[in-house]
Amino acid sequence: MPPSPKPKRQRVDWEAVWKGLNWDDDMRQASADDQRLRQRAEQYAAPITAPDDLGEDALTVLSFDLGAETYSVDVALVRGVRPLNRLVRVPGAPLFYPGVVNVRGKIITVMDLRPFFGIPIPTDKEVIVPDEVVLVRANHLEIALLAHQVNGVQTIPRGAIHPLDNMRYTRGITLERMIMLDMEHLLADDRIIVGTKHD
Repeated sequence: MPPSPKPKRQRVDWEAVWKGLNWDDDMRQASADDQRLRQRAEQYAAPITAPDDLGEDALTVLSFDLGAETYSVDVALVRGVRPLNRLVRVPGAPLFYPGVVNVRGKIITVMDLRPFFGIPIPTDKEVIVPDEVVLVRANHLEIALLAHQVNGVQTIPRGAIHPLDNMRYTRGITLERMIMLDMEHLLADDRIIVGTKHD
């Protein structure tokens, strides 16, 4: 009996995702921030009737798959989601910088989290190559994180996030094994700036 064909990976509706995450426009970003503040104000103003009714503090994140891992970043830091087109290699760049892309006339460095965290990259020719990027801005830096698939936005209660002591620059991990990245600290690492001297 011949082996069953591999299921095709479902494509993301980029038009819908980009409309929801297109925060290159300052007015759109300000509107999103204002909406989040209004939601928080409504939560704080809600009457407290019993301890069980207390809303648990939570994080709203965008999750994505890269290799065998699922990562997430604070949605407030996300500036967009794009298909990976025309990656240009940069000679002499670290392994976790596979190249740069042009996003609306702006050159953005692409980062592969696998070598940054010491995770081997499979070399099998049949392995699917990441073809999407999540644009993130933190610490006055903008970077494009490689992704095999963007899963969407979700809200995670802080109580569901457990410490991950053996992996730097993370807020923790969920029971579903989603790694919550701490992008502010990650983008403060000396290795991020090419040419910086470090031990």
